[in-house]
Amino acid sequence: MHKPPKTQADASPFAHDRTFELIKKFLIYKAMGSNLFINYALAGVHLSYKLLGTKITNLLIEKTGGSIFTGGVDLQSVQKVQ
Repeated sequence: MHKPPKTQADASPFAHDRTFELIKKFLIYKAMGSNLFINYALAGVHLSYKLLGTKITNLLIEKTGGSIFTGGVDLQSVQKVQ
């Protein structure tokens, strides 16, 4: 049977990611599935707030998992999705 040509809507959601971004996503998704991460992530964030401060902790979250699961920190930084 003849398959219609792929359109941009059919393309992989990872098609435009660089290798570094793909590895980062893979590691974050693996961590999210870990019971250790699930059970202790909130305690780790609270400890990080105490040791590193709110600004540094939020920056670390933003540069790691936050960049994958959120569109931005505030309305000005939210990326437009087409």
